[in-house]
Amino acid sequence: MTSHRGQGRSHKNTPATVLITGAASGLGWELAKACHARGHSLLLTDIDAAGLAARVAELDSDRVEALSGDITDPALHRQLVDACHAVFGRLDLLINNAGITHRSPTLLTRPEVLRKVMAVDYHAPLELTLAAADLLRESRGRVACIGSMAGWMPVLGRAGYCAAKAALAQSFEGLRAELVLNWEGMYSEYSREKFRIFGAIHKDWSREADKRWYVGGGLSMFHFANSALTEGNVVDNMLANPYVGFASKAAEVVRRNADGRPTVERPFWYDFRAGFLWAPQRDRIADEGWKAPMGGELRVRLGWKGLEFENNLYVGENLMPLFGRYGSELYAGERWYGTRDRIYNRTRLGYERSFASETIRVQAGMIFHTDGTGLYTQQVVQVSVRLGKTLYDQRNHPQR
Repeated sequence: MTSHRGQGRSHKNTPATVLITGAASGLGWELAKACHARGHSLLLTDIDAAGLAARVAELDSDRVEALSGDITDPALHRQLVDACHAVFGRLDLLINNAGITHRSPTLLTRPEVLRKVMAVDYHAPLELTLAAADLLRESRGRVACIGSMAGWMPVLGRAGYCAAKAALAQSFEGLRAELVLNWEGMYSEYSREKFRIFGAIHKDWSREADKRWYVGGGLSMFHFANSALTEGNVVDNMLANPYVGFASKAAEVVRRNADGRPTVERPFWYDFRAGFLWAPQRDRIADEGWKAPMGGELRVRLGWKGLEFENNLYVGENLMPLFGRYGSELYAGERWYGTRDRIYNRTRLGYERSFASETIRVQAGMIFHTDGTGLYTQQVVQVSVRLGKTLYDQRNHPQR
């Protein structure tokens, strides 16, 4: 591996640091020139040491560093990451450009050729990205890979290339989804994966003006796995909650004060709902089979001028039979649904009021829980602000 430098380095005022593979020719060289023209600092790499040195000399800049070597070599990956950190202190964009192809019918292609194409076009970009992940995360950086139509359609005489580009696209799409949808926990040597999927539906069917019947339900699936490096468990936990209800359609009434400011009044309203909860779950490693506790729930909500009463009554089996083993890592929501006495009741008394033309909303209340073994209380105060709402508009509400 050979290192090539420009006249020195001065990266304090550069917008970003970019690492480009396969930078001595073709698309990689064009990308290097474009990034340099925008004022970025560059770390270039290519297997062609002489060609890379010539490109560095051509740019003749103190914002350019280079390190030649075989992109399939893990040692080069580490050296590139270390160089970014030591020279520039950061990495903002990794461009996985290096690639090769072949032109030969599949039956006439030697296995070592297929392995080489896969190593350069798929393994190397992914492994370099993994090596640079921590540095990229520090700068909230990005990764760009060079794809091809060969990744989604067959190209005759290039089966190995098609396979490599397809693997490249799918692996990075999976990586992107994992980073974006990291819902409940990060992957590490202690936690393999943890994710939750939700679905819900709600439908009104009454045509009466002042009241309505409705039906709906929710479904969630939670998958939890401990580390593969330990004797960790894999658990599946689902919850289905169909319901039917009857509620008033009393709307908010908006009145204006003498100064023109709106005041919202909420007349009496009600909402009665009955539902069924079913929670199939299993601990795969313990191999205890599926547990499927179930129960019924009745919810009553009443409100009048900001005052609200809500009561939830659940009667049924313990919906959290594995709580003693996994606790809140596995179960979300009220711990009380793990009742062992086949009953749970939750009562909430609250008051809500808005200020400054509905911009600030204050809610306060008391919550009483019982699971058949005792009575427990909570105090709740919540303040919310609608940042996008105008507090007062002199033009629309002039003084009187």
